[in-house]
Amino acid sequence: MSKAKECFAYNTKIIETPTTKEVYIYENPIFSHSIEKADLEKTSKRKTFDEMSAHKQYDSLKRKQKHYEQTCWEIARIVDCNFNNRTKFVTLTFKENIQDITVTNREFKYFIQRLNYSLYHTKIQLLKYIATWEKQKCGAIHYHVIFFDFPYIAKEKLQDLWSHGFIKINRIDVDSKENRGRYLSKF
Repeated sequence: MSKAKECFAYNTKIIETPTTKEVYIYENPIFSHSIEKADLEKTSKRKTFDEMSAHKQYDSLKRKQKHYEQTCWEIARIVDCNFNNRTKFVTLTFKENIQDITVTNREFKYFIQRLNYSLYHTKIQLLKYIATWEKQKCGAIHYHVIFFDFPYIAKEKLQDLWSHGFIKINRIDVDSKENRGRYLSKF
């Protein structure tokens, strides 16, 4: 006996932030339904990029590009919804040329925990932020972080909490509130 699957459909999507309202009207309805575990197991094994035909590689790259663009818009929306005069943009570097993302992510995670405890005196995560890592030409990893509603902390104290390299607190200087999300999503 098979279970009935829940199914939803829509042809209009509206995304509203304090600075923009996006309206998407689809020619055909978009269907959404729950996927059973058995259905997932039926899918065939994926090929690696090198195993794909040139046409499939092209399609894959186009999907990745679209995903990247959608992610940038999502970040811009998050920034728009959370931005205030206490929003800070910080760059964190390592003095050593660390190229192992596992190591740098672990150190970044510990930094966030120390910073959260230092600011709020609790282990409960109250710090609101978006972070991304980037590789320099030499392969060294550094982080860009947007902290939302970030209370004042002396740069020296922030430097002590990081303790792995340099900290740069960047001024968020955009020409208008409509552009701040798009500007910060570039990082």
